[in-house]
Amino acid sequence: MEPTICEGDHLLVKPAGKRRTLPVAGSIVLALHPWHDDLTIVKRVARADAEGVWLVSDNPALGEDSELFGPLSPSRILGQVTSRIA
Repeated sequence: MEPTICEGDHLLVKPAGKRRTLPVAGSIVLALHPWHDDLTIVKRVARADAEGVWLVSDNPALGEDSELFGPLSPSRILGQVTSRIA
């Protein structure tokens, strides 16, 4: 997610909770990687619709996003990033 979020930054995350409403386009979320349950990812929401949540990297050359793995199930969204502490 560089340059928006850099290595070593601390993030405050609002947990998704039991009622998982779809995140808003443009928001940054913490999610479980679709192929690796032990890996969490931080991505920007491109859109959320009936197909799922489409995530994009702020630096696509260095990251995996929905262009590679497709839409993410809303159940894989752990929460929304509310603040960054550098």
